[in-house]
Amino acid sequence: MSVTENAAMLRSLADEVLLPLADGTRAGEPELGKPWELIRDLGWPAAGVPEELGGGGGHLGDALALAEGLGRHAVRLPLVEAQAACAALAAGGPYGLLGAGLAVE
Repeated sequence: MSVTENAAMLRSLADEVLLPLADGTRAGEPELGKPWELIRDLGWPAAGVPEELGGGGGHLGDALALAEGLGRHAVRLPLVEAQAACAALAAGGPYGLLGAGLAVE
C-alpha cells in the first residue's frame, strides 16, 4: 500500500470513528473520558512512530491524516500533543518507553 493510499484509508477511518464523537466533545472544556480511551486503544497517539520503537508504524502523513480528522469533526482531544510526546519518547531510542502505554488523564 502506498503512503497516499494508507493516508486515504486513515482519513476514512478517522471520519468513521470521530463523527459519532463530534457532538460530545464540542461544547465547553475538552473532556477525555471514553472518547480518549477509544483513540488511545486504537493506537492513534503512536501513529507515525516506527514499530521497532514501540509505535504504530507508518509515516508522518499517517499521523497527520488522523489529526486532520479531529479538525474536520471539531473533536477536542489532545491527539497531536500525544503524537508529539510519543515521537519524542521514540527519538530517545528503543528503551521500551512507548511499550508502557501513554496515560493522559
